[in-house]
Amino acid sequence: FAGYGLHERLPDHSSLTRIRQRWGAERFRRIFERTVQSCVAAGIAKVEVVLRPGSAEQAGITVFGDGDTGTRIGYDRDRGRLFVDRRASGEVDFHPAFASIEDAPVELDADGTVRFELYLDRASVELFAADGMVTITDQVFPAEGADMISAWSEGGAAVLERITVTPLEGTMWSSPDDGAAAAPA
Repeated sequence: FAGYGLHERLPDHSSLTRIRQRWGAERFRRIFERTVQSCVAAGIAKVEVVLRPGSAEQAGITVFGDGDTGTRIGYDRDRGRLFVDRRASGEVDFHPAFASIEDAPVELDADGTVRFELYLDRASVELFAADGMVTITDQVFPAEGADMISAWSEGGAAVLERITVTPLEGTMWSSPDDGAAAAPA
């Protein structure tokens, strides 16, 4: 991204803001989306988010998106709850209880933001907030090729203050040659 490798340390926020101003919002968005797609396509990713809900009733990000489907992770300002909404997360119609929203109470930080971490793989979303005291884990079945991450808000304006997407390496069943245990049969 912006000439940096996926594992390189990035410049501070002010440098990225200047890059966005110099390139323009649309070019910056396209490069950001392509970078995020590369991370998610790697199979396993950690996503760190700082969201300022502002005047929005709800705001957040969509993961495993493809323009039509995706899993929404968001904050409901009026209810003070962080949620994972998998009602449109790909394959959801195999059981009536699967398409659901899971949520948990999370207070905004003193600066009006909410911070959370996600761990994504091709079949699950794990959300951690409030220093790990709040967790939501959901199984998902994204559409083939659904690898976009996007921001959204409803009922007002919100700011995605920071998002960091880091590809992770698998730790289990990598290869019999590297000494890892074989996958269960």
